[in-house]
Amino acid sequence: MNAGSARGGDPSGAATSGAASAPASQAADARPESGRRLLRSGTVPRVADDYVTLLEAVLGAQVEPSADARAVVLRCLSGLGVGTLAERLPGAHLVGVEHDRAALAVARRRVELGGEGWSVVAAHPAATGLPASAFSHGAVVALPWAASARRALVAELGRLVAPHGQALVVTPVRGAFGEVFDLLRELAVRDDVPALARAVDAVAAALPTADELGADLAAAGFGHGEARLLASRLLYTSGGAFTADPAMRALVLPELTASLGSVWPEHALRYVESAIDAYFAEGVFDLTVRVACVSGRRLG
Repeated sequence: MNAGSARGGDPSGAATSGAASAPASQAADARPESGRRLLRSGTVPRVADDYVTLLEAVLGAQVEPSADARAVVLRCLSGLGVGTLAERLPGAHLVGVEHDRAALAVARRRVELGGEGWSVVAAHPAATGLPASAFSHGAVVALPWAASARRALVAELGRLVAPHGQALVVTPVRGAFGEVFDLLRELAVRDDVPALARAVDAVAAALPTADELGADLAAAGFGHGEARLLASRLLYTSGGAFTADPAMRALVLPELTASLGSVWPEHALRYVESAIDAYFAEGVFDLTVRVACVSGRRLG
């Protein structure tokens, strides 16, 4: 499953809709971290059309225009982030990097259909083999949850982006998907599996903060960072709608299961589906999503 299919194969970043006032706990997130400039969306929280729209909206808000831009998107799946950069950098030379075979096939098909002005390279996104310092912009949308994998991709951005070029990393941050974590904790209690409860707590706590993402960029040679945080909600009419959502299946559930490792029960998703159906039979499942885009300029 590829992320592009979450919006009919269109990763261009359409606007989201709906708005509400931010609670105090979210307003606190507007405080600066470690001296970086921390920005807030003017519509926080809001209801997003879908997860891909949300990721690309926060990416697009941070891209700084540049003449004769050359941009690379690591882990682009079927084109995640490419359309947003194309809109923000008209006429840019765009390269996507992907190594998943299914996603790569979709990306190549889109390139073959023409008109999108980008190319795709089959390579591991943390070891692309592309020339060093060849790009004015580099981005990763939906970073891996594992800290080591996340930092490896950011380090590759540090190699690929030229001095004074811009790097942008987008990922869910701490506080995201809390309702799903709560259902898994409930499952751990029901089945009397303390190891699952401990693992869920660890995964939820290990999601990065904007400050930690800024530290990753600094370690890769970037400075002058800014962070944009966006708290939003995704609405699902049933448990099956949640687990069948292509964006969840491509970008969230694989990271969740990999992060929980051997303690992930085979019946966990069935339990989440049934619990959502039971608790929200007369309404909608309201999933909290918190994402950040942290950007920085390559020193040099």
